[in-house]
Amino acid sequence: MDYSQIRTQAISSGNVADPQWKLLSRLVDAESVLAKQENPDFDSYLKAIHADPSFPQTRHNENQLQWYMRIVYYDSFTDYHSLFAPIVSSPKLIDLVSKKLTVITNVPDNVSLDPDLYHALLDPVFVKMAHYVILADADFRRQGIIARLQELMPPVDPITSKCLQLVSERKFVPLDLWSQAVEAFDDPITRRLVNCHRQVLRYNHIETNISCLPRYYDNITIEKLPQLFGEEFADLESVVNSMIVSGKLPDGTRIDQLRSIIEFRDSRPPSANAKSARVCKMVDAITRMIE
Repeated sequence: MDYSQIRTQAISSGNVADPQWKLLSRLVDAESVLAKQENPDFDSYLKAIHADPSFPQTRHNENQLQWYMRIVYYDSFTDYHSLFAPIVSSPKLIDLVSKKLTVITNVPDNVSLDPDLYHALLDPVFVKMAHYVILADADFRRQGIIARLQELMPPVDPITSKCLQLVSERKFVPLDLWSQAVEAFDDPITRRLVNCHRQVLRYNHIETNISCLPRYYDNITIEKLPQLFGEEFADLESVVNSMIVSGKLPDGTRIDQLRSIIEFRDSRPPSANAKSARVCKMVDAITRMIE
C-alpha cells in the first residue's frame, strides 16, 4: 500500500496555509529525506524543523496537529539515531519499537484525534514497527510487543502476517519465508534498514530460530542446526555462546564442547513458592501420621 500518497492526500486536505499544517507536511517529507539519504546531516535537518516557531514546545493545551507533529518528529528522530547515525553498528530494534509504542499510545486526555488523519499518519508507522519486530534479535519482549501492535496496526500482507505469527508463537521462521518478507517490505525506512544492516539482520534471524530450540529439544548437536534451519551460517557455536551470555536462552543452557551438543536445561534453584509447597506437603504428611 502506498502510505506516502495517503499521507500526502491527508495533509493536502487540511488548511495548507496554516503554519502548523505546513510544518506537519515538512515532518512527513522528512521520512522521504531519511529513506533516500538525501541529507547527510539529517540530525541538523531535524533540529531546524524542531526550531520552527510552529513546533510545540510544551504539551500544555496541545491540539491534535501539535500532537501529530511531536509523534511524526519523534518517529523520524528515533529512526535516525537508532538505525542510521554514524555510531550505530547493530540496531536495537525492540528497544526502538518499545520507545515508539510508549510515545504513540500516550495521548493526552484533552486531545481529540480525527480517525482519518490518525490512520493516514500512523498506520505506516505501525506497519514499519511490525517489520522491525520481524527483523529484530531474539528478545523476550517481542511477544508482548506483537500483541500490542496487532491491536493498533492495519491489516498487513500475508507474508508479514505469517512471520509475525511465527515469531509471536516462538516458532521457527524458515529462511525462504524470512527472505520473502525482507524483499516484500515496502516501507522506505525498512528498505534502507535492510540495505544498511543486512548482515546484522541475518544474524538476528539465526538468533530467532535458535531461541525456539528449547521448545522442541532438550539437547541438539550443533552440526544439525544448518539442516534444521535450512541454511548455512558461519560459526553457529559462537552465536549460541553469545546468546547464553546475554540471557537469550534458558538459564543452565550450555555447550558440551567434547560432543558439540547444546544442552537446554534450567539450573535455577527452586522458587520460594516451590519450597513452600514442599514444606506444606511435609506438614500435611506429618499431621496425618499424628492423627
